[in-house]
Amino acid sequence: MRHALLLLVPVMVTAGCTGSSDDRPAAGASAPPHAAVTTPPQPAVTCEKPSKRLLRWAGVSVASQPGPITASALVHAAHTSSGDWYVLAVERAYVHDDGSLAGGTSRSLALTNAAGAGTSDPHLIDIGFPSKDGGVEQDWHHVSWTGETLTSGRHAADVALGCLDHA
Repeated sequence: MRHALLLLVPVMVTAGCTGSSDDRPAAGASAPPHAAVTTPPQPAVTCEKPSKRLLRWAGVSVASQPGPITASALVHAAHTSSGDWYVLAVERAYVHDDGSLAGGTSRSLALTNAAGAGTSDPHLIDIGFPSKDGGVEQDWHHVSWTGETLTSGRHAADVALGCLDHA
């Protein structure tokens, strides 16, 4: 019995070999399907112009320099059990203490669930703060999103910042 087992092992090991050193199937055989690891495609997102009401609210609610808003963009981030959420990107001019323009701008991001016209004040959650290099440091710790929802939100934030570049 022990000798029979030793004879089967080499047969089992070589049974799948075709004698070819490449991955092409033997003549007449079909190629086995290969399992490709892919990242799911990001949904197409577009830049929208925020409503005047949302921008007025952002003017006092979004963490940034206190100057006037010079550019803005709104991008749909995700649909959750609490509704649709959008990333609002805002660029503001730097100002002196007296309110005169100082030159330069800062950018910030907020997550909002009220993109369109409505009667209630929008809910804005700061998710991106101006960094010293002129960019935006994203900070999602105020949001309980995970997985695909968080990935979608981060993607929307990147798109919204890109929209400011073309505003």
